[in-house]
Amino acid sequence: MKYHPHGSVLFCTFSVEEGLLLLANPLCKAIIKSCLARAQTLYPVRICHIIVEATHVHMVLVVINPDDVQGFIRHFKTESAHMINRLLGRGKRTLWCEG
Repeated sequence: MKYHPHGSVLFCTFSVEEGLLLLANPLCKAIIKSCLARAQTLYPVRICHIIVEATHVHMVLVVINPDDVQGFIRHFKTESAHMINRLLGRGKRTLWCEG
């Protein structure tokens, strides 16, 4: 288990599985941002910057409560996977790489 002290800055990258691409359109960007907003409501962290690329997402986060970091990341990855899988017409399948 990782510990991230209050006020620390995290550089996070989430990669999609091989063979998948995040669509380069406003809908995909809106899905990512809405999932981040919901995760941030439930598990407060400060999102300083986000870049969405075809195969991965980069984020810069500032930790408010160290106990919320893991829940924030888990919620974001789970909800965005559900929404993107629905958009692509895929069943319940893994979208994000482990880690």
